Amino acid sequence: MKCEDIQKELKAFLDNDIDDQKKAEIQEHLDGCPNCSKDLEQLKKLSEALHTWKGIEPSSHLYEKLKSRSNPMNRSGEKFSHTFP
Repeated sequence: MKCEDIQKELKAFLDNDIDDQKKAEIQEHLDGCPNCSKDLEQLKKLSEALHTWKGIEPSSHLYEKLKSRSNPMNRSGEKFSHTFP
């Protein structure tokens, strides 16, 4: 297999979402190709980081601020009547 073909399959290989024959072909290529092996290691690190990443929960204040901005009334209580060019 060519490096280009391997690159397209690395995520499936890492996730074990490919059949045994394809997995063996990719492993054989990885055993002889330092560039693709390096790319697989980088993908593993990225995948691990994403699995352990904890998102930040926005504050309730942010929700209220966004909600007030999305209100169709302006500050004087009138509906906005803006036309776009």
